[in-house]
Amino acid sequence: MFKDVYLDFEQGLNSYNNVIGLKQKYPHIKILLSTGGWNQGSYNFSQIANNERRRRKFALNVSNYVR
Repeated sequence: MFKDVYLDFEQGLNSYNNVIGLKQKYPHIKILLSTGGWNQGSYNFSQIANNERRRRKFALNVSNYVR
């Protein structure tokens, strides 16, 4: 699986924490998270979408992460 370390949470550009900082500075904005991206491709997401157990696990993992 491709992972862009420069967009990691605590490495590189520290993108996640920068976005959270914006929310603290401008509390009225809404932040949306997404998975994937141009370089990610669709194979892994197709494998998740094609299997109910994987969909449930993915949804649970995302839900736990966001909380």
